[in-house]
Amino acid sequence: MSKNQRATARRPVLDVLNEPDYKLLWTAGWAWHSCRWIWVIIAGYLVLQLTESTFQTQLVGVAWSAPMLILGVFSGLIADSFDRRRILITIHLLNLTFALSMTMLILTGLIQAWHILALTGFIGLSNTLDMAARRTFVSDIVNRSNLPFALALESMSMTGAMMIGPWVGGALVDFVPLGTAGAGSSYLIVIFLYLVSFVQLRRTSPSKYPVNTKFSLLTALANTIEGMQDIAKNRAAIGTLGITVLVNLFFFSYTPLIPVFAQNVLEVNATLMGILGGAQGAGALLGSMFIASRKHIHRNSAYYVYGSIFAFMNLLIFSFSRSFPLSVLSLMMAGFGIAGFSTMQATIILLSVKDEIRGRAMGMVNMAIGALPIGMLIVGFVAETLGPIRSTNISASVGLLTLVIWAWRSKAMRQI
Repeated sequence: MSKNQRATARRPVLDVLNEPDYKLLWTAGWAWHSCRWIWVIIAGYLVLQLTESTFQTQLVGVAWSAPMLILGVFSGLIADSFDRRRILITIHLLNLTFALSMTMLILTGLIQAWHILALTGFIGLSNTLDMAARRTFVSDIVNRSNLPFALALESMSMTGAMMIGPWVGGALVDFVPLGTAGAGSSYLIVIFLYLVSFVQLRRTSPSKYPVNTKFSLLTALANTIEGMQDIAKNRAAIGTLGITVLVNLFFFSYTPLIPVFAQNVLEVNATLMGILGGAQGAGALLGSMFIASRKHIHRNSAYYVYGSIFAFMNLLIFSFSRSFPLSVLSLMMAGFGIAGFSTMQATIILLSVKDEIRGRAMGMVNMAIGALPIGMLIVGFVAETLGPIRSTNISASVGLLTLVIWAWRSKAMRQI
């Protein structure tokens, strides 16, 4: 085989990883996403210990995801208007401040439920800006033909952290307890990981793309409306956004209930709670690795649609489980399916819109993800009255049915 043939035969994912700036962004992503999942799981655990309320525990997820609904579109506009690298660096500095505040409150024993919800809301706001800026920054760094593989690797870092973060957070509560409910050590790790991610981002090259140095509110609103109008005419994008709404409304809304399932249904300790919380991430990591290892991806939408359906089917199994091993296995299988959703969600959107509105398109994705706090409120209310098992069962059943109907009607999306 000649040198040119070997280069052609090489998997595209290797070309992506050979890009220095992408490699730095990707390693920073592992640390960033680990912080996210440690925070969400341990914050929910803390609220449950302080209040013994299923609904207030679910409010942790609402606080985290509410900024997506409120500021989703504007986060995309910010990503289009300012240097994306600087946005990410600024977000990290803010999150370090929030993590330090949370840690001090826990270590001094002054922490209360409202502190946790408020700080989680601030972190959720940062996460909203990060999602739009980070994925658009990825599309700046890599070639368009390699974008699905770059985003598969990005999804791998997110899902791998979804596995590792809860495991580490739960184990630290049991084996290195510090402060209120033993959660202080988990947030010390969050601070360390934010610092690691910040250092990696600082090492990336300054953006080669021009930014808007004369930002005005009126122009921003006009550009937002223009971007929304363009996307509204794009049937493939609308089909993709519809599935994003359904998956966030009915699938991910169970996540804050993990501490409740662990303590009240499966009756396991914090370490096993972390394993349960990380099971979806473990499966999603395997799914992301599978997608990233492909030499060619002919139909992005097939991974997106069928992966989502498979995830709902396994969430339904989880909702009936009273066995810890079966619960872990079903969430792992759900995670394997959701990897297709997580990877191809941004890929289909970024491939189907014009380059100049990519940030605003990702802002629309964020707004669609904003269905998550609505789903969490509904699931939390039902869980408080009927219990977490029945609420998750209802959510998974309704989500699976509506997803199949929407996907069947979204013909333009299925062509990508």
